[in-house]
Amino acid sequence: MSEDVLEFGPPASAASRFRAPRFALPPLVPPLLAALSVACFFGSLMYPWQTTRLIAGAEYASINNTDIVTYATNTGVGYAYLVGMMGLGAITATAILGRRRQRRPLMLAGAGLSTMLLVLLVSLIALGGRQIVATYIIGAPASATSQLEVGLYLALAAPVAATLAMVLSLAARRRRMLLDEPIYDDDVDAVADLTVTPVR
Repeated sequence: MSEDVLEFGPPASAASRFRAPRFALPPLVPPLLAALSVACFFGSLMYPWQTTRLIAGAEYASINNTDIVTYATNTGVGYAYLVGMMGLGAITATAILGRRRQRRPLMLAGAGLSTMLLVLLVSLIALGGRQIVATYIIGAPASATSQLEVGLYLALAAPVAATLAMVLSLAARRRRMLLDEPIYDDDVDAVADLTVTPVR
């Protein structure tokens, strides 16, 4: 006596059940970006940020055409940047090494802090040395010319690299999760293939 077994569709295969992500991010990229952020941060502390030349006139001839070099540690903006980068470094390390549930809120917090630091640095650039004039020359018409130095460029690069490290770390974790979850392709068979296989 024989029985009939109905098989619907083609035989299932492991290759058709799982779909790998198109782009695989190397796992070392987020830690390398975090290390680059730390290097840029320390470089911003070592190199000058701005060189401001005061143009005061005859009344303040003693300080006319004087070049004042600004570092991260001799300005209020620099101290605010120093504290902010320490907090951003802690957030970045926790976001990369922490648990999956912690990564998204930490990434959002780090991106917000990074944006605030960039706004702070851009405001310093926009001042163009006027804060130096207000500090050294009081009650007299004066002007200044400001030139950006290497330290300020490194200061701008540090929060950007930290944010990229957090974003790519979260993206890499999501891609690894896709490899662990089956994704069935519904478009393979538009019409069901019915095959009757006799079994004796």
